[in-house]
Amino acid sequence: MLADILAVFNLGLIFMALRVTTPILFAALGGVISEQAGVVNVALEGLMLFSALIGLFVGVTFQSPWLGLLGAIVASLLLSLVFAFVTQTLKADEVVVGIAINVFAVGFTVFLMQEFGGDKGSYNPAHPVALPNVPIPWLNGVPGLGMIVNGPNGQGLNVMTYLSLLSVPLLTFFLYRTVFGLRLRSVGESPLAAASVGIRVIRMKYYAILLTGIFTGMAGAFMSMAYVNMFLRNMTAGRGFIALAAVLLGARKPWGTFLAALLFGFAEAISNMAQSLRLPSQLVTMFPYAVTIITLTWFSVRDYRRRQRREAAL
Repeated sequence: MLADILAVFNLGLIFMALRVTTPILFAALGGVISEQAGVVNVALEGLMLFSALIGLFVGVTFQSPWLGLLGAIVASLLLSLVFAFVTQTLKADEVVVGIAINVFAVGFTVFLMQEFGGDKGSYNPAHPVALPNVPIPWLNGVPGLGMIVNGPNGQGLNVMTYLSLLSVPLLTFFLYRTVFGLRLRSVGESPLAAASVGIRVIRMKYYAILLTGIFTGMAGAFMSMAYVNMFLRNMTAGRGFIALAAVLLGARKPWGTFLAALLFGFAEAISNMAQSLRLPSQLVTMFPYAVTIITLTWFSVRDYRRRQRREAAL
């Protein structure tokens, strides 16, 4: 048994971890943008789920994964626009609206599956579409790296995985090296100060929420057209909430959020690979969520102790 458990920890685990981290990272980076603008976007789960189904519908209809990706982004943008209007224009509570969108996404996707696929549990098209994997053959000659990038079967990482990794430095540059990013962060840090220098606070928050929608749309498209080539009821399975946890653990910064998302990705990858072992399925399934709870508890205790030391120093 011990030998079987140790066999899980190999280079193939890193490949799988990068793969399963992709939707979490996309959603988490979107969450970073909202948080930087002072918006608590709890709707990440619902945005991912809704865009996953709509993206697959569009992709299958036109037999193009790229149009499916575009459809997923547009679907997420539309739902994000609803979230922005209700929270920023109508001044409703962000957490309540986010939870409402999550519940709506679960119910509405089931309704759409029943209407267009005749099944409330899954939508498995006869002619599925898939976003392509991109193998890098010349890396096979590099010990270790070839296995990490191309996988055990040489299929390569998905194009969306590369895009998610590239998004981390790009978002860092956007937030900390552009005028727009400075304005967005100023709105989150001090709305009154930002308004006093002519920045339109509500408009900037709209922009941040819509940018979050783009990232969650890409996360949803990956789930239904790369992770698996079908849609399952509630297939996001809490990844939106895990992404939100990664944002908090990463101190609302792109690189910190990336490391936190990768940690949760490794936990899910270990859970997936451990399913082949003779372990209780319930124990294996709960592992990534247990890691999330333990990590957030550790983060909260650390943050609390830091505040206590600051107060004692004053």
